[in-house]
Amino acid sequence: MKEKLIPPDPKRCQVETQYGGPFSFGPPTMIRCKKKPVVIAKEKKAPQGSMSMCLQHLIVFLNGDYPKTTFEEV
Repeated sequence: MKEKLIPPDPKRCQVETQYGGPFSFGPPTMIRCKKKPVVIAKEKKAPQGSMSMCLQHLIVFLNGDYPKTTFEEV
């Protein structure tokens, strides 16, 4: 079954981060970043997903090894 891809959001960063720590109640949950995006990251290979990223998450992303990604300014 082919999964439907969510289009990039030009108004809000689409990176989700884990919220909750050892001193919070319940299991950690994922929350979406509320910052304004600066780029849209696009995969060069199929399924060619894309997502918007704020500057903070772009820096984290670029510290990884992702050579098959292109970027477009928002």
